[in-house]
Amino acid sequence: MARHICETNQLLCSSCQGIFLDTEDRAVQERFGERLFELLKRANAELGKADIGMRGKNTLRLYTDSLEVSDERRVLQGDGVSVVIKEDSELELSYLFRNVWIKRLPRQYIVEKIKCHKGHLQTCGLLCGSEEKAELADLLGTAGVVRITGSDMSRMIPGEAHDGTYPLREYSRIVEID
Repeated sequence: MARHICETNQLLCSSCQGIFLDTEDRAVQERFGERLFELLKRANAELGKADIGMRGKNTLRLYTDSLEVSDERRVLQGDGVSVVIKEDSELELSYLFRNVWIKRLPRQYIVEKIKCHKGHLQTCGLLCGSEEKAELADLLGTAGVVRITGSDMSRMIPGEAHDGTYPLREYSRIVEID
């Protein structure tokens, strides 16, 4: 996942913007965020840094976030990547360019919290144990997610739906003659 975030710079419509963890435990969220931050730094070093203009813009945004003293978020930032650990469970865009947020969203609240966004929910990379996959995929589908994948969220197969639509339908017309 960290490599995917760095490879795409989160610019594709199917790129990872943020991560919801199925937990109510802030300590689990913190440990995950710290581990992901280290993996992002490693992937960033291997792939080369993002554009300096975007890094500069995000540095200012993150610096502003870090000045706002709050128990609501923790900013891990360095080497051109960041992880923002947030207390709320609201769906939002990330700052892009290798900057990801992490929030807690226990499974019993998935539908309640994200269904209001169903008009623009697209791809979800579901990373979980095989015994949990069916239940979580069902909850995400009920909430309005139209494409549920694994860690390679931006992989495309010719003919496969792209974020819930089949591209050929966008360029064709069906004519019925009686």
